[in-house]
Amino acid sequence: RFLFGLPVVIVAVAAGIAGMQFVPLADGGNRFDLRTVVPPPLDIDDQINPLSTLKSQLRKPDNDVFTVKLTGDTNGIDRIRTAALDQFDGAMWSSSDQFLLAGSTLPADESLVNPRRITMNVQISGMQGQYLPEIGAPVSITGAPRIGFSKDSGMVATDQSPTGWRYDMVTEVGRQAGLDKSVPLASSSDRYTKLPVDPPLPDVLRTKADELAGKVSEPYAKLLAIQKYMQSFPYNLNTRPGHSYDAISRLFGPNLNEQVGYAEQFASAFAVLARAKGFPARVAVGYLLNKDRRSGDTYQVKSGDAHAWAEVNMAGYGWVAFEPTDPARRPANVPKKDPTETPAENNKPQENSTASEPAEDPNLPKLGSAELTLFDWALIVLIGLGA
Repeated sequence: RFLFGLPVVIVAVAAGIAGMQFVPLADGGNRFDLRTVVPPPLDIDDQINPLSTLKSQLRKPDNDVFTVKLTGDTNGIDRIRTAALDQFDGAMWSSSDQFLLAGSTLPADESLVNPRRITMNVQISGMQGQYLPEIGAPVSITGAPRIGFSKDSGMVATDQSPTGWRYDMVTEVGRQAGLDKSVPLASSSDRYTKLPVDPPLPDVLRTKADELAGKVSEPYAKLLAIQKYMQSFPYNLNTRPGHSYDAISRLFGPNLNEQVGYAEQFASAFAVLARAKGFPARVAVGYLLNKDRRSGDTYQVKSGDAHAWAEVNMAGYGWVAFEPTDPARRPANVPKKDPTETPAENNKPQENSTASEPAEDPNLPKLGSAELTLFDWALIVLIGLGA
């Protein structure tokens, strides 16, 4: 077998040496690099949905997450966004963003009119996931070793662990004057207005959206009506987790005991009701800025500040935050974990679990039971040489 393969090796080496003289590969000249034409995407794939981690962070409120120093016109800035979820399948909100490797200068949001600029100095001490803290629409970032940027959503992320990073970000935030007369941003894409066809929008949600939005005529007033109604629900961290159609439909059902929730359900419900009326809406996940942990222009952000809210893209103003959770109803002390609640970890399949395998057919020949003949070896070598 060795003697049979030796001439094949010699022929292959000779063909390779001869081919070098005619095929212009690695000649040191102007080689084409596809990355100069198409920016390489970063593989941003959080193992856990950012919205689903909300309860676990609120259960352990004292963990340090990051510090942020804000300079510029920070009037009205009370939260930091880390993720924006734009895709809803009836069971879960997720992100459809594609992040491209970016330098220090980022493309600005052209839809903003007369925005104000804010500088963020961020130091990350312990964050979950791959999304980076930001506000508004970032235009530059320095100090981050490797970042990806999505121009469609304005989100910044990394495919590395950001713990220990320090970076400076300049971002643009929409103005506040005239917001009550604003209208939703028109777009040829249904990315931010689409709701799943299967399962369809429950009748209870469609009816509630029509009822709330039908009381006023101005677009911004319709959103405020939905926000005000959502803030009327009691806040209870011990409610069942989840943000599916079924979970948020319970809020509007006849059972008073199920008309409770926390930011996960309230943010999802607001975004669904807004989309039902044609508004470009998404769910934002991040952290509230606690004034009790403010020193000058710097905030210390902890896991107990984790929060979720809804955002609607208004023409000229960018993504405007709406708060469906009444801040006054958020308890100062996080309730203790309900002993009857089943941890999500217990629902995961065990790595060592053995799946049932189909029975083996005794009439079929077993692979590898017969030795290879000389003809088999010759065929293998010829196929390899052809390749």
